[in-house]
Amino acid sequence: MNDQPQYQPPEDVKAVSKTYSVMSKLFSMALLKLRYDKMNTASQIRAEKTMFALLHERNWDAKSDQ
Repeated sequence: MNDQPQYQPPEDVKAVSKTYSVMSKLFSMALLKLRYDKMNTASQIRAEKTMFALLHERNWDAKSDQ
């Protein structure tokens, strides 16, 4: 018998997944935008860089910013 708790996605993930596939860039961008105001400044900067990278199909290394 499997006694492991099953993953329950947060409400914001459920809401965004009704519009976009969880495997799409648009899902990631929508979730970042939805959570943006709850982030601290450093997290907002990382979110902006992530959204830019997703939009322009580029990579960025978070470790290189330190």
